[in-house]
Amino acid sequence: MGHSFRGLLSGYRLYNSKGDPECSLQSSDLERRMESQSLPKVDIFIWTIAHNGILTSENIRKKGWEGPSRCPFCKSHEESANHLLLNCSYANEVWNLAISPWSNVVVLPPDLHSLLCNWESLFPFPVRNKALLKFSWLILPKFILWKLWLD
Repeated sequence: MGHSFRGLLSGYRLYNSKGDPECSLQSSDLERRMESQSLPKVDIFIWTIAHNGILTSENIRKKGWEGPSRCPFCKSHEESANHLLLNCSYANEVWNLAISPWSNVVVLPPDLHSLLCNWESLFPFPVRNKALLKFSWLILPKFILWKLWLD
């Protein structure tokens, strides 16, 4: 029973999300960014990040629930999706390690929305028609975000 991300995404189109006109991360814009399909659960997780739906303490408190509010990695900052997956010292170390071969040309965006919107434009290789390189580059942030979430 294989479901494609495009099929799942069409079901999510029923939801209305606020979007930045430059990068809405909705419907066709998100589909284009998700062309490098990975595992369906990872793609759904990325969709959830794009719609600010992962259950960080920040989002749980919005629903009226109580619980720990500190980042489980550094234990010094409030847990939010941006902090946990991008700005925490632990996450930042993982990202820097992943992009270290291209650190002179790739600068990580400051937040997850910018990361998801702009990752493709950060492609550091001079030849853009190398399909395997492009595929690998496009799935890299998906698996880093997924692994950070699982840790």
